Amino acid sequence: DGFSVCKMIREKETSRKTPICIVTGLDDEESVDRAYKLGATDFIGKPIKFQVESLYTQEQFDVVLL
Repeated sequence: DGFSVCKMIREKETSRKTPICIVTGLDDEESVDRAYKLGATDFIGKPIKFQVESLYTQEQFDVVLL
């Protein structure tokens, strides 16, 4: 799952500063807190509002959503 991947990325010295955006259908407070505690940079709940979220994500991570 994405939470486990986030934790594995943060455990590696070379990827501790890599931005991580969790995109999930889980939007309860516990899931959001868990994501940030594991090192997520951002959390986006599904369904995604592409016009709003893609602009924010591009600004934060300098990437384009395809």
